Amino acid sequence: MDPAEISAANDSKYVDVYNTGHVALNVLPNDSFDNGPATTGNVDIYLDDDDGSGNLHLNESTGDVSVDSGTSPGTYWLEYYICAQAEENCSDGAANDGKPAKVTITVGDPLVVASNDSGSVASGELAEWLLPTSSPRQLRRRSGQPHRSHSQRDRRRLPADVERQHGIGLGGSADSLW
Repeated sequence: MDPAEISAANDSKYVDVYNTGHVALNVLPNDSFDNGPATTGNVDIYLDDDDGSGNLHLNESTGDVSVDSGTSPGTYWLEYYICAQAEENCSDGAANDGKPAKVTITVGDPLVVASNDSGSVASGELAEWLLPTSSPRQLRRRSGQPHRSHSQRDRRRLPADVERQHGIGLGGSADSLW
């Protein structure tokens, strides 16, 4: 019987520090076996090496890679290989036609993704000026202040440091924002 064609591809993933403690990815979806998908039904998975941090874990039964809860920001890796099921001494990897691949997980701060909608998030003091507000009636209820029209609100001055930081206003009012 001819040996099956096996392909193992490298994997990478960005995980924010608040989403550690979960499965980050599965190594099998981009691997192949005998011109089809590699699955736990046709290949065996073995951990070969890792970065020594103890923060990544490969479940050899499922192919899931998890990141320990509380993992510090940084880049972590592990190497695995797959081989055809029922191959003797498959745990010796390369010696038995096992195919190696590397998983790289980068843990870092949450990514902020801007979207093209009216609810975009701005930061700091500028957010007060840029975020869409609720209806004037809701604003009055929340603040207990009488309603002011957009033109009245627009004429308030931005703090100088915010104007400088964002290159707006130039000592004038916030009219240019609207």
